[in-house]
Amino acid sequence: MESEQLKTKKEVNVCCALSNLITIVLQNSSPHNQIEENEGLKSTLQLIEKAIIATDIEGNITILNQYAEKLSGYYVTEIKEKPLTEVFMFYNSNSYSKVKDPVSKVISCGTQICHEDHTLLINKNNKKYQVIYSASPFFNKTGEIAGVVMVIDNLNQEQSLQDVSQTSEDSLIKAELMGGFGNWEIDLNTNKINGSPGALSIYGIEGKELELKYVQSLPLTEYRQILDESLFNLIKENKPYDLEFKIKRPDGKIRDVHSTAIYDAKSKKVFGIIHDITVRKQAEEALKESERKYREFFMKDLTGDFLSAIDGKIIDCNPAFLSFLGYSELIDVQQYPATKFYSSPKERQILIEQIKLKKEVRNYEINMVRSDGEKITVIANVFGIFNEEGQLTHIRGYVFDITDRKKAEENMMKAKEKAEAADRMKTEFLAQMSHEIRSPLNAVLSFTSIVKEITSGMNSNDLETSFSGIESASKRIIRTVDSILNMSDLQLGTYQVSKRKLDVVTLLRILVAEFENIARDKKIGLRFKADVDKKLIHIDEYALSQIVANLLDNAIKYTRKGFVEVIFQVKEKMTIKIKDTGIGISEDYLPKLFTPFTQEEQGYTRSYDGNGLGLALVKKYCEVSNADVSVESEKNIGTIFTITLNI
Repeated sequence: MESEQLKTKKEVNVCCALSNLITIVLQNSSPHNQIEENEGLKSTLQLIEKAIIATDIEGNITILNQYAEKLSGYYVTEIKEKPLTEVFMFYNSNSYSKVKDPVSKVISCGTQICHEDHTLLINKNNKKYQVIYSASPFFNKTGEIAGVVMVIDNLNQEQSLQDVSQTSEDSLIKAELMGGFGNWEIDLNTNKINGSPGALSIYGIEGKELELKYVQSLPLTEYRQILDESLFNLIKENKPYDLEFKIKRPDGKIRDVHSTAIYDAKSKKVFGIIHDITVRKQAEEALKESERKYREFFMKDLTGDFLSAIDGKIIDCNPAFLSFLGYSELIDVQQYPATKFYSSPKERQILIEQIKLKKEVRNYEINMVRSDGEKITVIANVFGIFNEEGQLTHIRGYVFDITDRKKAEENMMKAKEKAEAADRMKTEFLAQMSHEIRSPLNAVLSFTSIVKEITSGMNSNDLETSFSGIESASKRIIRTVDSILNMSDLQLGTYQVSKRKLDVVTLLRILVAEFENIARDKKIGLRFKADVDKKLIHIDEYALSQIVANLLDNAIKYTRKGFVEVIFQVKEKMTIKIKDTGIGISEDYLPKLFTPFTQEEQGYTRSYDGNGLGLALVKKYCEVSNADVSVESEKNIGTIFTITLNI
């Protein structure tokens, strides 16, 4: 008989310890999520040979282990979210009268109950079990009861007292160590403390029975007074004992712990649960530090950061955002709907629809309104915050004020348009003036030819020199006029490209022949080389002729001695090279080489005549002919121009 009573007493103690232990895990959180996320505890609960059940405040089952499933006669899928009273029915084993629902009893009294009187449990299959049980409440963050944890032990199992006790204790120890929990008991009759292996592991000490004073010395000094007062109030006034504090273990390590306790006045014993929350506290501190850094960055960021509700109310924003809108305090913007800050309410609605569709919107240009009515333009990067149902609830955004940039862009665009208009006027003016110059010049040349014929019989060196000067000057003016007219056509876009099939080798030979007399007069060589005898291409003949003629003219003009060579090659690409041994081009002038009306030597004292349009025309004609022009030059050594025909 004593053996049975001892067995029952031990089993009740284990049940009470287990129910208290699990309530700590579930405290201040959703039971289902806590168990599912704690794999170690989840596995341990399945190994414990006792029925572990958790319910919500309505008494509906939310958690149960395999043993509880077996005891009930149901499959777990059938039990979940069913009322406990429909799954487990309790009766008095003597009178067979129904016992009051343990969950309702715990919720009603708000404390743990440990039932050691034999109770009969009848399951779905009408199987009867003699059981003992313990039930403990757990609370949410607001201090209200959120549900009940119940531990049921089946006394029908045919195990020896030693086996039963050992299995139960092993299960409890395993659960404690894996979950970072422990339990302790203060015997006020002896001032001794008994600690479970889990509790001793947390405190970092050995030995099961300890002196109360020694354990009370482990908390850091600043916590000792409140711990003593709380223990006193628990014993004298039955006030709740629920504290978080720091301890210094014998190995010098500082640990954060959470402890709760209840007092049994009859036995003068305090039973408590301790939980090592160091990791949680470290995570909380890391989170606080992260939030502090984010807040510091948020407040100092020059970007306008804001958080608003879907109805438009500004919940939070940084000083930069307030500055953009011309306000000084958060409360100033919170009194208005967000639509006040948009130049058009439709713009915000369009943005919200984009967020709902894409979750986030980047580089979105939108017009906003400052407190003084001034309109500003911002670039916004915004993303939506959605609830569990996928509904948009908040908008987080970062805005950049680009008003000054937009104004600068508009001014630049206007300046560009003015410059382009001025350039068009200049080109049109030059074209008109060129026609005005060319027309009378043609008349002068015609009458000069007539006079030259009339005086052809007179042998006069002076007359010959005069006619030669008139002809040379006239050709120079005509070349200038032609260059201006050609440049005008190319810049205005009125040049009509006319492509036809031609032999590029023949064209180059003809052009070289036209410049032979000029080269001979300067006593320099003029050569032509080609690696093929004939090459037909489809190109604008006039454009190609102008490219080569202008380059040849320049090469001969700037070469005092040596030679000028035209080289045509057909390899990977078709190229025309005009090579000379002239004065070369300085490295500083190369970037300006193709700019109209520029020459390396400027002013009336320059060594060579010209209008600075030749190379500019070469560049333009290359562009309309799908050709590229490049140059290699060294001062006083010579120059090589390469025309690459992309045909």
